Amino acid sequence: MLSTLQQEKKIDTITFATEAEVNDAVEKSKQAQLEWEKTPEPTRADHVKLLIPLLEQNKDTLAELYVKEQGKTLASAKGEIDRAIQFIDYMTGLSMNNKGEVLQNSRENETILLTKKPIGVTAGIVPWNAPIMVLMRKVIPAVITGCSVVIKPSEATSLITLKIAELLRASTIPAGLVQILPGTGETVGTQLAQHPDIQLISLTGSMRAGKSVYAESASTVKKVNLELGGNAPVIVTPNSDLDKAVNYIVTARINNAGQVCTCPERIFVHQDVHDTFIDKLKAQMEQLTVGDPFDESTDYGAIINQQQLDSIDDKVQNAV
Repeated sequence: MLSTLQQEKKIDTITFATEAEVNDAVEKSKQAQLEWEKTPEPTRADHVKLLIPLLEQNKDTLAELYVKEQGKTLASAKGEIDRAIQFIDYMTGLSMNNKGEVLQNSRENETILLTKKPIGVTAGIVPWNAPIMVLMRKVIPAVITGCSVVIKPSEATSLITLKIAELLRASTIPAGLVQILPGTGETVGTQLAQHPDIQLISLTGSMRAGKSVYAESASTVKKVNLELGGNAPVIVTPNSDLDKAVNYIVTARINNAGQVCTCPERIFVHQDVHDTFIDKLKAQMEQLTVGDPFDESTDYGAIINQQQLDSIDDKVQNAV
């Protein structure tokens, strides 16, 4: 793995999972889930909540590795960890007990009792632009509801995901319940999508990856959840508060150096306020500090890798 800040500097080495290792992980996850679903939901939530102090105690170490591997500012990295902690706290505070629901039946003297049970083994494919938060969104609800999870992180942010795996192993969540398998989409991602023992797969990523997972999952007719890219337009009307609009747009646009699907990509400005808006936007953009993401004064950190930088540069050149 190369540092985002110094592309020629190697910060660690990882080994991608093989086909046999994927099968082994799914089997272990399956066996762990069969026992875990017998655990009462409040007890499951208590186990999950013990992740919070582990994240808090390791926050600085996680954030430093995050910045080196992904390039976002230190403040943004710590902010994502804080949001992950808040998410765990929120999810473990919900009551998910399912005591069943009695439904009306068209037949006399018969009632229908509808209950829900854990779906079983699930899989999650996590992107590089928010690997901690998205990981938690796929892992925490599944574990609390009695399921197990096999995670494929992005190849670009496998180190920070494996660091989270260390914390999971240090927690009281049973071994095998959460499996993290670094690897390529072609190998690990495809195999997870096709695997008959995985009942649900959730992907956050590109349209291309989403289409691939959707197609590969068809053979087993599993449930598929896809969160794909967006265009995030902003409309500035004549009666808009221009200062507030500019502040929002700049803040949202530079989030993670613009590498988030919710960053504004298109701004539609009414002609009556166009020139004033452009002046205000330009003035605020010129005040931004681009530089070392470890520096607290930096507003805009590094791009994830050369491939992404070249793609951005190509779009800019085509637009001017």
